[in-house]
Amino acid sequence: MNFKRILVRGLVVLAALLVVGALLKERADAQYFDDYDPALDTGLQVRAVTEQDGYILEDFTFQARPGEQVPTLLARPADVSGKLPLILFLHGIGQKKEFLNEICKPFVQNGFAFACFDQHMQGERKLPKEASALANAKAFIDRPWKTVNDARRFLDYALQRDDIDPQRIYVVGASYGAITGSTFAAKDDRVRAIALVYGGADIVKMLQAPMIDSEIASNYPQLGPWMPLLRNATTYIPVPAAPQYYAGEISPRPVLLQNGTADGLIATPAAEALHAAVQEPKVIQWYEGDHIGLDENTVKQVLLAGMKWLVEQDAEFRGGDASLVQESLAFFNAEGATAPEGA
Repeated sequence: MNFKRILVRGLVVLAALLVVGALLKERADAQYFDDYDPALDTGLQVRAVTEQDGYILEDFTFQARPGEQVPTLLARPADVSGKLPLILFLHGIGQKKEFLNEICKPFVQNGFAFACFDQHMQGERKLPKEASALANAKAFIDRPWKTVNDARRFLDYALQRDDIDPQRIYVVGASYGAITGSTFAAKDDRVRAIALVYGGADIVKMLQAPMIDSEIASNYPQLGPWMPLLRNATTYIPVPAAPQYYAGEISPRPVLLQNGTADGLIATPAAEALHAAVQEPKVIQWYEGDHIGLDENTVKQVLLAGMKWLVEQDAEFRGGDASLVQESLAFFNAEGATAPEGA
């Protein structure tokens, strides 16, 4: 199954299941995100520590809830001592923690520790193939609150480390990670700044995405007549995971919002709904093209702009220096990527 189809099917199923979940009283009220216990032991289990190309890679698990371990990767500079700024990367709906290996190097070269964990239903936390439809439905309903609370539990662990600076915690959320990341940052004031990469808000607007209509017409024609009803129903049913309810609470911490002008999965109205929900200070950047991950050159532009913005947010801890390590630029410039003005 290709990347585009995973994204589309995931969003269609997620949207439908969120509606179903919202109908369940116990999940549709203010207690949706309550399963977070900062006093719980981190339950750290180190599995491997290896040296890669210029950085140290740690493979470990931490305890999110009693008996539930979260597999995590963390990359840190090999030649830097003292306390480091940390970037927590929240991956997309169809990705897993190993995506860190593809993008972390330039961030580590610029002095950041860079971490990513497997979200519920992905990587080592995938449901078994024989899992029932009901089990999958419950997992989709649980994934937003688990992602938010797992991120908070990761910070509980990370801030116990001697090499992480508690004043320099940054978050990058991509696609699904941007949707859930906005809520995480709103609920956890330990986050200094956050970049929301190709995220959106308002499930009604998300369900209007061109990719969804195309996927339904091609593979689920029987669902087509029901889509208007589903979209209308979401107007009246509260969805407790919807980021527009929380994103405004990130302020006064800075937010970078990056979106595509022709995104078939997070269409412009959904992106603008998230932009509107986020309060100042915020920077909005638009890129020509489709959803992130579908165009490698755009990915590099977005990553370069995001890295520049994060270094700027961290500049006061660097003696006011917001310049980038030149070696890291080769990662992006090999494909001719350039950051937009004001990045």
